[in-house]
Amino acid sequence: MNPDFPSGFKSPAGMLLPDTLENILAVQAMFPVTSAAEMLGQGSENEVSEAAQAAGEETVVAVWNERANRLRENDESVALFKAAFPGEIMRESDITYAHAANAIAAFEIDSWRADNSPYDRFVRGDFSAMTRKSKRGMWLFHHRAGCSSYHSGDIFSDMEHYAIAMPQIGPGKGNGLERNEDWGCYLVTRDEGHYAT
Repeated sequence: MNPDFPSGFKSPAGMLLPDTLENILAVQAMFPVTSAAEMLGQGSENEVSEAAQAAGEETVVAVWNERANRLRENDESVALFKAAFPGEIMRESDITYAHAANAIAAFEIDSWRADNSPYDRFVRGDFSAMTRKSKRGMWLFHHRAGCSSYHSGDIFSDMEHYAIAMPQIGPGKGNGLERNEDWGCYLVTRDEGHYAT
């Protein structure tokens, strides 16, 4: 286990990420609520953004705690969390934002799972599922083109950061002189090779 990531997942939260997250989708679900551009809000716009502003380096923890408080205050949410996590959530105070992230991930996996493509059927043993051309493409992907050295495992990712010369889409993350750039993975890794402009 990497001592910088005791949860087992590399994330912008580092050691602050809870170790109860079930998969990478749950990890991803932890962050939209911490982003002012997505769900957090600005300055003193609401009690969650106020808590984040006052928290300093542990901003994400403050936000996650405030979001969990909102869930704990809603009787219907409490009943749903108790049903979804039997034996783990006995009373409202047991609910954490990690539970919400795990629930979001479970919903995403169930609702948007795509595992019946010709490739999936081929991997499961139906060797007639893919055309000859597709099989050649799969061979290139896994061998000559080297794609699988980065796109590996069940979810086709080695979970590392790469600068791939992808143009910025959208307003950015507030970097640069005019505060409209997104410096990409550099913001997480501080590795110059991951710097994107």
